[in-house]
Amino acid sequence: VSRRSPVDVAALLVHEAVHVWQAFCEDIGEKSPSDEFEAYSIQSISYELMTAYANKTSLCGRRKN
Repeated sequence: VSRRSPVDVAALLVHEAVHVWQAFCEDIGEKSPSDEFEAYSIQSISYELMTAYANKTSLCGRRKN
């Protein structure tokens, strides 16, 4: 199993956050969100994904099941 660098992981999680954002917009029928709404939303989704990843891989000093 190859190990990914922290930068690789962060880039992948941001990529996935964009897909979450796109699905959210589709679900609520949002056709043209403002740039700031999109940026803050992707930031928030990315943060949650990175936190979950860190907790699962003990990067935050604790491991959750």
